[in-house]
Amino acid sequence: MDRKMRAGLLIVSLIGFVAAAYFLMQDLVPEFEDVNELIYVILLVLLLCNSFVGIIIAFPDSPGLLKKVKLLRRNNTLKKEM
Repeated sequence: MDRKMRAGLLIVSLIGFVAAAYFLMQDLVPEFEDVNELIYVILLVLLLCNSFVGIIIAFPDSPGLLKKVKLLRRNNTLKKEM
């Protein structure tokens, strides 16, 4: 994914996350009088989870973390060969 797409996904995911969290906080203790309210809360939770996954996917990779992971992999393969 190029930078523009990743930045757009991050912005859309953050907006969706904030909106879903806001509306879920409004109905924090919902009284399910009918099925429509239950479906509404379930859809808000799904939107919140979807936005969270989008944030994780679009979050910029840390070069330092990637170097550490590669170094650990390299050390493990050297130990197995010996």
